[in-house]
Parts: sequence; structure tokens; C-alpha cells
Amino acid sequence: MLRRERKLTHLTDFGWLIEPHLRQLSADAEAAKTTAKRFLSLQHAQIRLGIMCTVSPARFMSFLTSFHAANRGCEIMIMEGVPAFRYAVAG
Repeated sequence: MLRRERKLTHLTDFGWLIEPHLRQLSADAEAAKTTAKRFLSLQHAQIRLGIMCTVSPARFMSFLTSFHAANRGCEIMIMEGVPAFRYAVAG
């Protein structure tokens, strides 16, 4: 890929051929790092919170309000439901 001549370095024919692919790999790696940093800092993160139907909203609203104030870029989705129970039959 590289050829060295004293203090000079040159791409070989193969190096010129794969150079666009290497540039794309580098750009993709940077994009992945940026996405990971945003996720870890809760920017553009989506959080799904499951709440049982027996829990009163008053119990967690103060928490959600303060969490949202501290993490403005975070999208919170609240899903209400009943847990699915699975029964095993002993044989």
C-alpha cells in the first residue's frame, strides 16, 4: 500500500485503489463515536419506561419532571401495562 523512498512516502497502485474505502471507513468510525457519545450523554436517547397499571402517576411524576429538566435531549416513552405471567406445568 505504501512505498518509502528515503524520506518520501508514496501510495502504491493498490494503495490508490483502496484509498477511498479507507477514507469511508474512517468517516464511519467517527460517526459511530459521535453517536455513542450522544447516547452516553443522553442526547437524542430514547428511554422506554414500563409502568404497571396499579402504580399511581403521582408517585413518579416529580422524578420524571426533574429527569427531563436535566436531560432535555432525551425522549421518554411511558408504557402502561400488566406483566405477562407464564405458567409452567410440572410433568
